[in-house]
Amino acid sequence: MVALLLFSSSTSSLAHADAAPYCDQDKTVEWLPALVPLTEQLDETMGDPVECAHPAGDSDDVVQQTTTGLALLRATTGAPTFTDGTTRWALITSGVVSWTGASLDPPRREVPCARQPVRGFGVVFGTQTDAYDLLGCPGANETGVDVVVQRFEHGWMVRQAKLDYRPASIYALFEDNQHYARFDDTYSPVGDPLTGQFNAPPGLVQPSAGFGKVWREGTGVGVRDRLGWAMAPESTGAGAIESFQRGTMVFTPNPREVFVLAATTPDRPPQVLQVWRAYADTFE
Repeated sequence: MVALLLFSSSTSSLAHADAAPYCDQDKTVEWLPALVPLTEQLDETMGDPVECAHPAGDSDDVVQQTTTGLALLRATTGAPTFTDGTTRWALITSGVVSWTGASLDPPRREVPCARQPVRGFGVVFGTQTDAYDLLGCPGANETGVDVVVQRFEHGWMVRQAKLDYRPASIYALFEDNQHYARFDDTYSPVGDPLTGQFNAPPGLVQPSAGFGKVWREGTGVGVRDRLGWAMAPESTGAGAIESFQRGTMVFTPNPREVFVLAATTPDRPPQVLQVWRAYADTFE
């Protein structure tokens, strides 16, 4: 019995000693899933992880030490990044970018526009290559506008209130191909039902009012099938909108997101599929 107890104690200590930093004793060292797309791009440059992913001590970033450097998942942008101590890489929507210096994010990009957007729109426009490539240069200054946003299983819905120069619009943003469809908001509380005859699964929500009408009736582009159920009730707040040569940026305050809505046709007719991107708003 004494010998058995000694053996058990010894094996327990060995398992604890073999556990990599920040890993549970029964957990092997693996890449944080959000970092995997960057490892597939950089391959041997990133090496192999030598610890489990864990929060950085001085920020909300998640970090993971590797055999060749340090991998990070940026909390502000959601971008997987890596540094070997000299060069930094990040995977953004347009692909892998690299830079040097102390900044944890890619440097702002200089674009040939006479006027630059400001605040959160300016941050996205200057740091995300896709923003300028898709939208072109800004037109009028940003305008404050009431917005409604709702997260779905496979995308978003965003509503922009009526402005002098454009009608109230609802955008259905599909994650399956990063396209969106725009609908005029024709919902009327007098003649339209608040919701449809559907029972949402536990933990999910059926969209209502204008979002619900588009969700039920937008069969031409498969809105309901492609978005799935809503994950939370819609959120209304004071947002902003800015027009560009080839589309629009929309800011939603809750959650804080900047949506890039790029129109590839000049007249932007309703229900024509266009391209969208979403970025966490990091402007302070």
